[in-house]
Amino acid sequence: MSVRGAGVGSPERQVEVETEVGDGAQAGHHLAERRSGSDRGNDPSALQGECGLDSARRTRLVVVCRPRGRSRGAAGKVALVALDLAGQVRREPRQRSAAHLAVELDRVGEAQCQGHGQKDGRHAGIVRTAPGADNCKPSRQRRSVVGCAGARSGTLSLEAVMADLLPFWSAPDEPLDCLYLATAEGYTPLGELLLPDDTRAAIAHAIDDLGVRGGEGEVLVTASPSPLFRRIACFGIGKRAEFSLYALRRLLRRVLEQAGRNREYQIAVALPFAPHDVEPDEARALTLSELALADYRFDRFRSHPDEATKVDGVSIVPLCGESEESLGTMLDRARRLDNLVRLARDLGNRPGNDLNPSTFARELVALFAQTPVRVTVMGPKELEKDGLRGILGVGQGSVHEPRLVRLEYRAKKPRAAVVLVGKGVTFDAGGISLKPVADMALMKHDMAGAAAVVAAMRAVAEDGPPLKVVGLLPLVENLPSGNAFRPGDILTLCNGVTVEVEDTDAEGRIVVGDAMAYAARFHPDVLIDLATLTGACKVALGVELAGLFANDDALAGQIERLGMRTGDRVWRLPLLPQYRDLLRSEWADLKNAGGRWGSLPASAAFLSRFVPGNARWAHLDIAGVAYVVKGHNGLPAGATGFGVRLLLGLLDDLVARQ
Repeated sequence: MSVRGAGVGSPERQVEVETEVGDGAQAGHHLAERRSGSDRGNDPSALQGECGLDSARRTRLVVVCRPRGRSRGAAGKVALVALDLAGQVRREPRQRSAAHLAVELDRVGEAQCQGHGQKDGRHAGIVRTAPGADNCKPSRQRRSVVGCAGARSGTLSLEAVMADLLPFWSAPDEPLDCLYLATAEGYTPLGELLLPDDTRAAIAHAIDDLGVRGGEGEVLVTASPSPLFRRIACFGIGKRAEFSLYALRRLLRRVLEQAGRNREYQIAVALPFAPHDVEPDEARALTLSELALADYRFDRFRSHPDEATKVDGVSIVPLCGESEESLGTMLDRARRLDNLVRLARDLGNRPGNDLNPSTFARELVALFAQTPVRVTVMGPKELEKDGLRGILGVGQGSVHEPRLVRLEYRAKKPRAAVVLVGKGVTFDAGGISLKPVADMALMKHDMAGAAAVVAAMRAVAEDGPPLKVVGLLPLVENLPSGNAFRPGDILTLCNGVTVEVEDTDAEGRIVVGDAMAYAARFHPDVLIDLATLTGACKVALGVELAGLFANDDALAGQIERLGMRTGDRVWRLPLLPQYRDLLRSEWADLKNAGGRWGSLPASAAFLSRFVPGNARWAHLDIAGVAYVVKGHNGLPAGATGFGVRLLLGLLDDLVARQ
């Protein structure tokens, strides 16, 4: 690396850096973009760069600062910070995030500019494009394209950020910032890791000197004796036999958060232990899937997202006997699941003023454009024509009119017909039966069932399974107003069943039941609905398990097994005929609430009245697992994306069994 610069006292301060890096132009561009968005009062064109690429694959990054007024100290700061940029770019052949570099420039520059004038001096910059800069190509994009997030434009896109999962064989030649190694009581983990013999021996000696015991919560860090890493951090899991899926999630979340706080952008993770409550043949794949999700955050609405604490790349240390091909396959699977779960989480975290029935429907049309999934949006006229008066009744209190969105995929020779129904109440105030104010803001998550179905249908669009798969999303807002439906109203649903409204806050079963009755026209063999239906389910099962009701024992057992395999765990609850007696009405075929006692199975008994034909049906009450109020068991606050992996596993299983 070579560095050239003008004198400190010169009117223009310019630093040129030549280094072996994949994309200096992109770094310079984003550096300027990130700096312009800082809150330090600097001119929008303060830091800007250029790059040229010669035949030797060396990139020239130029940072130019022209001081204005008495702000020559700022020029000195920029020069010094540019030197730090050069070092970081040189150390990161995989092209570290330009935003991360910019934040590092801010941090290091503040520390280094103390002897060079005022810290926040204003300055102006210029940008020049070097010949050949257009040919600069990054060796690897910083972040994968996933999920639903990004710009606050009101459109649903597949752009979000995640740490890139890489096999250790693809790690940069330069040392990784840190190796995060899981350790357990009375057990040496290195024997199960596929590392060079000299590296394994050196690390073993280092952790012995460190006094690692592997106790739960233990964190010990030391300098790395191996040239592959700069540091080694040992995270204890306690007793190996007690290491569970929830403990795994907590561990991985801690690792990614710690790496972010340490400004470690390229790390390695070694996980030689599998959760005891996961099937052995699925444990490794599930572990990698959880690792992919461990850095999730929702910062769509933050004016200054914290880019500095986001990890760029995670290199996975392989296990003994694990081939490059098998690890690559599992990483591809983990990335795919990560993309889809993030999509569901991002949808679930959007507030009601950003996502209402009409905007949700419009964005789904764009999301599935040019895919094999056909999207049909039914507005009030179409709902009235097809007799979906339950959806109309619930949504009539809001200025945002209700919608029913149909997502239809059909293979040429489908082996089975599957209908997925997702409750899509984009905000639920309870209607006339108004909810308490304390937790009402959380009711933006009342469309988590619809979000899971959207993600599942996205996977269907990508995979093209030999099935007929239909997603039905009843989208409404349940608000009080002069037009809202009232307790005592009687609604006629799609199949002609009349429902007396006992409680307007029990609206979910009305819209889901209406959509289930509408599903009859698709002649489903299997019907699955997901709904944040009852607080009683959360009272009974907490935030660890979803409630499962089914009219078919084989289907229920299949979903229970898939829940254990995928991490979306369920608990089957009874659905006795006697629970229908709780819903008897004096004035209609049934009422939508059965009182306090037995309210959870009564809600499922209500839905059972709308199962079409001989369809095998399962109802998942995800009220307790759709979101967490604050971080819990490795899950960040907000939407969890529960149900996405379970639905994908079920569809794969149905294909395999047909």
